[in-house]
Amino acid sequence: MIDLIKELQDKLEELLAPPFQQNDRRSTAERHRVKKIIETWFDWTEELFCDAVGLVIGGGAFLKTFSLYLRMSGREAFYLTENDLENSMHPVSLIRIKFLVVRAKQLGLTDEAKQIEAEWNQLSATMRLQQIYHGYYAASYDPIITDTLDCMIEEANPICFKDQKPLDATAVNFVDLISEAWHRLATNESEFEKWQEALFDHNFIDDSKKVTGIDHLKEPVGTKTIHNMQSSHDK
Repeated sequence: MIDLIKELQDKLEELLAPPFQQNDRRSTAERHRVKKIIETWFDWTEELFCDAVGLVIGGGAFLKTFSLYLRMSGREAFYLTENDLENSMHPVSLIRIKFLVVRAKQLGLTDEAKQIEAEWNQLSATMRLQQIYHGYYAASYDPIITDTLDCMIEEANPICFKDQKPLDATAVNFVDLISEAWHRLATNESEFEKWQEALFDHNFIDDSKKVTGIDHLKEPVGTKTIHNMQSSHDK
């Protein structure tokens, strides 16, 4: 994995290196800036890879949940100063969403991807924020980044949400469960709590009304998290 990231850094250096280099102060400053950008992309690539793995495993449920989480950072989800970018461990959230949306479409999650893309475009327009990244990101980097992420995903080989099968007919597929929770919350929020309670009673409580295996919980983790995050965001 590290070798793949280093290859990405080498390709970025070729892309960003000025064609003619001089030994004056301006050229020195530009070389320093390029060096910082390339160094930053080591951590950023790791983060984008983790995002991609989450999407492959969690599908649309991950995409919607993670998108809502990233939106909570407000204006910083769209813009950081050059100094903040230089010291950042994570790409600007809008960049992360861009790569997730592209991969989601490749995985067949077209409707979910279009929905998330529209939400972020609307937020960006409402805040009147320009996509300025001070050289730390540009569309011309996309082929290099995408190729690297594809290779990393191939090497990691995470199980895809499409291939996850319950152990038996009574087992709960949590990816499907959270996806269903998102759908119900979006389409019929007034009935969501009732559905959640019925689901929990059916799947997690035995005849003696004792919680099986997760006695510290009163609600399913996935749906509870979604509802709490949605409520926090709406406030």
